[in-house]
Amino acid sequence: MHDLLPAALDELGLTVCPVPSGAGQEAAVRALARCMLAGRLEPWELTFRIHQRYGNELPWQGGSRNSVTRTPS
Repeated sequence: MHDLLPAALDELGLTVCPVPSGAGQEAAVRALARCMLAGRLEPWELTFRIHQRYGNELPWQGGSRNSVTRTPS
C-alpha cells in the first residue's frame, strides 16, 4: 500500500510530503489551520491537535522562538 500511494497521488497531481519530514509537518499544520479558518475546527482544537502530535518540537519558521517582531508605532 505504501509503495502505491506516492505514485497514485502524483498521478492526481498532488504533492507528496513524507510525514516525518519538515515539509510534511508543515503541510499537516497548514491543513489543520485551513480547517480552523473554515470553521470546521475550533482554535483550541487546532492547538490541542498540534501539541498532541508534535509537542513542543514543531519546527519554527522565521527565527528564534523567543524573538518578538514589533512594528514601530
